[in-house]
Amino acid sequence: MLTISLFCIFSGFWVNAEIDNYFLSAVSGNGYIEISWEEVEGAESYKLYRTDYNGRKEIAELSSTTFKDTDVNVGETFCYIVYIYDANGYRFAVTNTVSASMKPFVPINVEYSYSNNKVLIEWTSCVGADYYEILRESSDGIQNVIKTDDCRYTDSNISAGVEYTYRVRSVYQSNGIDFISDYSKPSALSVPSPIPQIVKIISAVAVDYNSVRIEWERVEDAAGYAIYRRFSGGDWQTVGTTDKLYYTYNSAKPSLKTYYKIRAYNIVGGKRIYGECSSVRTVTTILEKPKIDGTPEVSYNSVKITWSKIAGATGYRVYIKQSGGKWKRVSVTRSLKAKYSKLKTGKVYYI
Repeated sequence: MLTISLFCIFSGFWVNAEIDNYFLSAVSGNGYIEISWEEVEGAESYKLYRTDYNGRKEIAELSSTTFKDTDVNVGETFCYIVYIYDANGYRFAVTNTVSASMKPFVPINVEYSYSNNKVLIEWTSCVGADYYEILRESSDGIQNVIKTDDCRYTDSNISAGVEYTYRVRSVYQSNGIDFISDYSKPSALSVPSPIPQIVKIISAVAVDYNSVRIEWERVEDAAGYAIYRRFSGGDWQTVGTTDKLYYTYNSAKPSLKTYYKIRAYNIVGGKRIYGECSSVRTVTTILEKPKIDGTPEVSYNSVKITWSKIAGATGYRVYIKQSGGKWKRVSVTRSLKAKYSKLKTGKVYYI
């Protein structure tokens, strides 16, 4: 705090400076200028004045000693002063005059992540910025500047085994002039090898007479997975691809043992780069068990039965046995009924 005995001028208004003078500071932030000053003993209120090309005006009356002026634009200069009043409304002190400009804000919280052969760069939005420039440098000696209006950018033009460094800066445009911030701190990211790790299958089970569902663990940075199938003595065939961690194959053959395996892949330069195949899983689809309708029609030497159609079944075999005997096949049919006429009176049969 200083006591001065001068007359000074602030935007055309004379200020009696034979009063205490307190320190005022102004700092540029993200879309604002923050003004702060010393706390004054006996002060009831503080009136903050700002001068710009439109003249001088009071912009706030406060009881605190800080204020964020958000009505500012990059490239403009503002002058600030605070008058200090006691409880009777008497102005008994004043701060110094300080000038400040809102500087282009350097992007903060810049984060990088790699997935599916792409690098995602994100940062906190700079208030009022017209666009951003990303400086990308690679370990193979290539440097280029990428322009974007958003506060995130996905870089898909990358190569495996190369290290990339990214830095971001904001650009503000005013009256035909570009005001450019400094670059953010550099951060390096290495693109891993394109060959993915081996897939670990969690389960492979039949879920219907012609459907098999396979589930597996995620492979780091894999772009997708290819599913293969073969029958006993046959060759491996690709039955599908997916970027999920499961696959349902709906063209399995009923009651047939089938073998499955999976491998992950990445995409580099438009081509798939495959990892090793998983271990082989064996699955056999099973038809639903037929259910005889109602009570069989029985005569002295015959029995007639009917049943409902089983999905995927192309035929049915009917078996019968006497109590304590062995099962005997008595019919092969494509229909949904069968009749057996060689029963013996007084015997118990199972069908």
